[in-house]
Amino acid sequence: MDFPRSLTISIFLVLLLNADRIVSVAEGISIFSFIHDLIQYNVAGIPLIHEQTQWHFDPEDGKQRRIRYEKENGRHGEIAIAKIGMGVGIQEPLIRSA
Repeated sequence: MDFPRSLTISIFLVLLLNADRIVSVAEGISIFSFIHDLIQYNVAGIPLIHEQTQWHFDPEDGKQRRIRYEKENGRHGEIAIAKIGMGVGIQEPLIRSA
């Protein structure tokens, strides 16, 4: 059996067996809300995505933080990796009970 035919048959069987739970066309509000939600969440995006935000951006602040990071952790973070490997900065022991 090819895919479109099997898909059509399976949809038909699902609709036939669940006929008592199907939303009727007379309920326009349900259909409208379904279409609205389908467009809102799949095409347009949720309203939270469209909110405008403003960030204070200072390039000089980034330069200063980079200098401080390189002093503390090395140019590529090699000192930070070594500290993690030695367990420096870990607050609790890493003992796992079985």
